[in-house]
Amino acid sequence: MDEKQSLDKEKLFYTIGEVSQILGVEPSTLRYWETEFKQLTPSRTQRGRRQYKAADIEVLRRIFHLVRVEGIAIDQAKKRLAVMGDKEQQRIEAIAKLVNVKRLLAQLRDIL
Repeated sequence: MDEKQSLDKEKLFYTIGEVSQILGVEPSTLRYWETEFKQLTPSRTQRGRRQYKAADIEVLRRIFHLVRVEGIAIDQAKKRLAVMGDKEQQRIEAIAKLVNVKRLLAQLRDIL
C-alpha cells in the first residue's frame, strides 16, 4: 500500500481521487470494492460524487490488505472482513506501517 498522502485530521471528507492516491489503487477499483463489500458505504453529494470519511478509508485499507497484500479472493475477503477482530485489525495496521517504512527507506536509498 503506497501511502503517498496521510489523512488530514481536520478534513471530514475525501474525494475518490484523493483516496485513490492514498491507497495507490485506481478509482475503478474503489468503485468495484464498494459494490462487493457492504461495510464500505461512502456518502454522496447532491451531484452523486462519493465522499469518503476516515472510517471508510480504514475499511478500504483492510480490504486492500486482504485482497492485494494477502492475495485472497474477494469472497474470502468478505468473510474475513465480516468477522475481523481487533487483533487482526492491529496486525493489518502494523503491516501497512512497515510497508510504508520500506517505501521510505527505498526512497532514501535512491536519493543517496
